[in-house]
Amino acid sequence: MKVVGRTVAGTVSMLGLAALVLVAGTSGDASALAPEPTPAGLVFSFGDRVARIAADGSDRRYLTSTGPFDRGDLEGRTGDANAQISPDGSRLLLTRFTPDGSYGVRDAIVLADADGRNPRRILHGNRRVTFSSPAWMPDGKSVAVARTVDRGRSTLRSVVIAGLDGKAVKTVFKLPPHRQGNLREDLRSYREPVDIAVSPDARKLLITVSDGYAYDRKWLMLVDLDSGRQRYVGKNTRHGSFSPDGNR
Repeated sequence: MKVVGRTVAGTVSMLGLAALVLVAGTSGDASALAPEPTPAGLVFSFGDRVARIAADGSDRRYLTSTGPFDRGDLEGRTGDANAQISPDGSRLLLTRFTPDGSYGVRDAIVLADADGRNPRRILHGNRRVTFSSPAWMPDGKSVAVARTVDRGRSTLRSVVIAGLDGKAVKTVFKLPPHRQGNLREDLRSYREPVDIAVSPDARKLLITVSDGYAYDRKWLMLVDLDSGRQRYVGKNTRHGSFSPDGNR
């Protein structure tokens, strides 16, 4: 009987808080020729870097580094966060924040080997477009990501699914435009997706939506990717997850 390794991921709401990801190796039938299973460990965001430690808390190793920068750490807003191990344990997905040259921060969704080597940006942010809250799709061939597009007097926020080359981007969830310029409209319409959970069968998303001006006000939206239908789960709900069979 074969036992398939499991990945359990936590989320972070800002840099500096750890997001724990348990990575268990795959073991097979007992055999003299069978490879040694990959030791269990934790991958997490720590300050401005992603680190890994053994399951017993020993052997800490930093997997990524983005600084230091000439302009300092820009009030702690630069670095790597939201570490996510791929379903097969071979790759690392993260959000990287770097200076944009004008005392601001530019973000990117980065894909790397599980040890942090060979990082490459698959989705690039700029002054008008930002990406956040990445989550692996179960097949490990695509990712779900929150996207924000600034159009001046309004901002569009959505969740998209993209291939690992950053192409074939498909919008699967859209919030009403956030309209600026009028205080009442601004307060009423500022909503943003802050967390994404994917069902094991890749047919549903559970998205945490936050009031942009009252971060403690959140609610869950269930999105059926086959039909596009959306369902409001409940008031003051957040950071949901699916049962192993994806039915609950």
